[in-house]
Amino acid sequence: MLARLDRRALSKSFLSIGEMRDMLRRAAALLCKARIDQSALVHHLVGIPFATFTKQSIKLGISLWLGVINENPPMESRILIEVAERWESTVRNRIGAFSSKLQHRDPFYLKEEFAPSDKMSLFDRQQDAHNMIAPHLRILQFLQSHFNATRLGSPHTQKIFQRLIIASFEGLRHTAGHPLAREMHFQLILFGLHVLRYSSDLDPVARWRLKDTIMSAALSWFSHQPRYVTDRLMPMIKH
Repeated sequence: MLARLDRRALSKSFLSIGEMRDMLRRAAALLCKARIDQSALVHHLVGIPFATFTKQSIKLGISLWLGVINENPPMESRILIEVAERWESTVRNRIGAFSSKLQHRDPFYLKEEFAPSDKMSLFDRQQDAHNMIAPHLRILQFLQSHFNATRLGSPHTQKIFQRLIIASFEGLRHTAGHPLAREMHFQLILFGLHVLRYSSDLDPVARWRLKDTIMSAALSWFSHQPRYVTDRLMPMIKH
């Protein structure tokens, strides 16, 4: 059942949040009680929310991941590895906040008309951009919280976070600097600095390279031309 649900999500077939919730809750309940390796269940529990990649599916996924981690701590590392792999996949495939479709139309380059602005069309474009960025922002908050809880733990966990942020910063090089992505961009920079600070396994050269990557990603935001936002866009930026 989970494999079929995963295939439907990957093929972009319609998948209601209710149907997804019922199936994933059953999988999470099994993982909470599991005492042996259940890699296939973890794969689907993490993969299905990422395959649909909406605010609702990611919110559901995070709540279930945290539930499994709290009830069955040995599953923690497996879930973290799967989330990191799926995150890197969205970067490689340019999905969500890393999508090349995330463009902001500069009003100075639009055709000037002596007519009222089409506010509904403008709001729809802004809502589409918000829906693309929000899933990544939610997952980033989950990763930040998880890192703060495990930062002094296994060096293997530190390496997972190091690889994730390096892949993310590489993905930021191809983004267009949409105003709504500003919070996501700098939250990712802040996360990278935390990872750098508590990475005890890095030699001086590797630490310098990671620091250089973080600073380059931070300054890359200012390579974009200034963006002008409307009053209706501000609540989305703050959300």
